[in-house]
Amino acid sequence: MSFTLCRAACAFAFTVAALTTGARAGEAGLNAPLFENASQQSVLPSGGGVIHVPTQPFGNPIERVLSTPVVNWYYYGVTAAQIGSYLSANKARIVDLQVESVVNGTPYFTVSMVQNSGPVYGKGWWWYYGQTAAQVGQLASQTHARIISISPYQSGSQLLFAVVMVPNAGADQKGWWWYFGSYAYVTHAISLLPAARVVELENFTYNGSKGFVAVAISNTGTDTDGHWWYINEGLSSVESQVTAQKSQLLSFLGDGGNFDYVSQGNPTAEWWYYANVNPKLLGELLSDYGARPTELRESGGTFDAIMINNANAYTTQIGNEMRAPAKGWIGFKLIDGTTGDVLGGLNSSRLYEPASSIKIYIAIYAMKQIELGHLTLQTQVPHFDPNNFCNSQKIGTETLQTSITQMMENSDDARTDALMSYFGINKITGLANDLGMTHTAVNGYVDCPVPLNHTTLDDETRTYDLLIHGKILTAGDTQTLFSMMAGKHYDFSGMYAGIKTLVNQYAAQYGLTAAQIASYENGILLSQKSGGYWWPGGIVGPNGDLEYRSNGNDGYAQLPLCSGKTKTYKPYLFGMFYEENQPNEPNNLVYSNMLAGAKILENQIKAGISTWKTCSP
Repeated sequence: MSFTLCRAACAFAFTVAALTTGARAGEAGLNAPLFENASQQSVLPSGGGVIHVPTQPFGNPIERVLSTPVVNWYYYGVTAAQIGSYLSANKARIVDLQVESVVNGTPYFTVSMVQNSGPVYGKGWWWYYGQTAAQVGQLASQTHARIISISPYQSGSQLLFAVVMVPNAGADQKGWWWYFGSYAYVTHAISLLPAARVVELENFTYNGSKGFVAVAISNTGTDTDGHWWYINEGLSSVESQVTAQKSQLLSFLGDGGNFDYVSQGNPTAEWWYYANVNPKLLGELLSDYGARPTELRESGGTFDAIMINNANAYTTQIGNEMRAPAKGWIGFKLIDGTTGDVLGGLNSSRLYEPASSIKIYIAIYAMKQIELGHLTLQTQVPHFDPNNFCNSQKIGTETLQTSITQMMENSDDARTDALMSYFGINKITGLANDLGMTHTAVNGYVDCPVPLNHTTLDDETRTYDLLIHGKILTAGDTQTLFSMMAGKHYDFSGMYAGIKTLVNQYAAQYGLTAAQIASYENGILLSQKSGGYWWPGGIVGPNGDLEYRSNGNDGYAQLPLCSGKTKTYKPYLFGMFYEENQPNEPNNLVYSNMLAGAKILENQIKAGISTWKTCSP
C-alpha cells in the first residue's frame, strides 16, 4: 500500500494500485449536467424541496463536524434488525447510514453510531428505511425533523430512501432542503436556493441511470462557511482541491472509479479521509488516530471513509508527536495510579510484539515463587551462554537475584531465556492469564526465532497498576522487584534522561533554582522495562501485518506535585509501542522523539514543576 499526503490538517489519503485517478475531469456542483445523453434525465424520478426555513439560524454545528470525544461504533453488512439490537445494547443513535445492497428485498446497511447521551450528542432522533420520497417528506414534516443522513436505493421498481433525522429545534434548528433526481435537476434546484450550502451528497443508480440526492442547509449566521461540491473527481484532484481550499470533507464517495465530494471551509478539528480501504485497515486507522467515522461508504468490500478526531486534548497531543516521524502503527496509554482514570491512550487493545517488555511477567513469576516459599533470591539458577542462549547452552549458575536484575536492568536476553527455561514458558503465560491479562502470550524465547510473543498496552499497564496496589505481590516484594528494574537508578532505556530533559526545560520556564530542581528530582521514582526488535527482512506480526520493527516501553512512575504548600507524589502507569511497516529504516525516530517514553509524562511533569515553588521555596 502507499500513503499520499492529502493536506496538512487531514494527514493522508490512502490509495491502492487498482485505483484510477486520471479519468474524466470533475464537474463543480453548479456546472453543466454530466450525462452521456439527454434521454437519461427523463427516466429518473425527482423531488424534494423546502422543508423548513427559520427566521434566523442557530448555533450548533452539523453532526458531521462534531469532534467532542464520544463512545462510538460502526457496523457493516447488517440488517435493520441487527441495527436495532446494536442501538439498544449500546444506548446509541445513528449518525450515518448507507444501504450497501438489497438482497431478495432485504436491505443491508453500513452504519455509524454514537452514544446517545450528554449535552453534545444526547438528543431525540429517528431513522427509517424503505420509504418513498413522499413518505420521507411527510415524516420530516410530522416530526419537525431535519435529515442528517440519507441513502437512496432501488428495491424492485421503486426508488426508496433510508434516512436519519434529528429534531430541527432549539440550537439544532437550521433552514434546510433536500433534492434528488438527475444531476441537472439537483444542481438547478440548489442554485435557486437563497444562501444555501450542500452538506451531504449521495449518488445512486435507478433503472440503469445515475442520479443524485443532496441535503443543504442555510449558509447564513453561525452556519456561514465556505463550501464546495464536486462529482466525478480523481483522487489526486480531490486532494489538491481540498488542500487549496483548506476545507473539510463532509461527503466522500466512489463514483465509477472517481469520487463525488462535499466540503466546507474552516475545519473544526483534525480529520482524515481514505479511499478503498479494507475492513481490517479501516479499523486500524481509526484506532491509530483515535478517530470516529463521520461517513462510511462501502462498495465491493472496501470503504471510502471520512474520520474526525475523537480524542481528548492530551491523547491528541501525544498521538501527533508519535505519528510525526512514524511509518507504521503507534500506541500509548497513561493511567492515573491514584484514581485509576485513563488519562489518554491510542491503540491500547492492539496486539503487538513487546520484545523485552514481556520480561515483567517472568520477573513476577519468579517473585511469586519466592512468596510461595519455593525459592529465595539466593537460589542458584542456570546461566546461559550470551552467545548461544537460543540453544539453551548453560555455562554455569548464579543467584536468582542476579539473574532477575540483569534481565530487568540490562535487558540481558541470556538471563531471560535461562529463567524461561527454568520455570517453563507455559507457566509464565498461565500466570499472565491468571492475572487477567488474557491478551498476553509468551510463546517463545526472547530474542530467538519465531514464534513471536504478544501483549497489549491494556494488559501491560493493568499489570503495573495491580503491582503498585499490592494485588499481585506484597508491597515489600513489589518494591524489591522495582529495585531490580531499569529506571531512575539505572537508566538502560534512556527514559530517565528524557524525564530530566523535560524537568530542566520546564524548570527554566518557571524559574526554579538548582536546589528546587534537585528537590523535585528527588521525589521522582521510575521502574520500567523497554524492549525492541528490528527485522531487516520483515516479519508478520501478531495482527497479521508485515512489520520491520517493534519497540516499546512500559512501567511505573511517581512524580511530585504541590498541593498548596504540601508535597504530594502521584503514581502513573504508562506504556507505549511503535510498529514500523516500512523497510530500510534503521533509526527508531519514534522512540527517540518520545524520549524513550518520557514525553508520555510531559504534561504531568509540567504540572508538577509549575507548582513546585509553592512547597519547595
